[in-house]
Amino acid sequence: MINVVIPSYKRSEYLEGKDYFYMAKYVVPQSQVEDYLKVLDSDRLVIIPDECDGSIAKKRNWILDNIPRPFIMIDDDVRGLVLYDKTKEMKVGVKILKEDLEEVFEMLVEMTGELLS
Repeated sequence: MINVVIPSYKRSEYLEGKDYFYMAKYVVPQSQVEDYLKVLDSDRLVIIPDECDGSIAKKRNWILDNIPRPFIMIDDDVRGLVLYDKTKEMKVGVKILKEDLEEVFEMLVEMTGELLS
């Protein structure tokens, strides 16, 4: 299984992709948990110590050190995924989203022969 994580900071009211990325867990600092619990269930939160937050680089380093691999990290302002080809664009539906992410990840591993970091 692939973990999907979304680092977030002071954006609890603006999580436009929270329903689309239904399997994702939001990585938030301890001091903001109550704000995020107003819009997300507790099982959708990964709570980190405030001292491990403060910049996106610090938070991403915490994620790299603590979240089991494989994982996909998505910014908290992403609303969804879109596939493009030369002539059209197609929004990836919520129902197939998780299967698509896992399939793409498996293809990358197969092509490279290793997990990407």
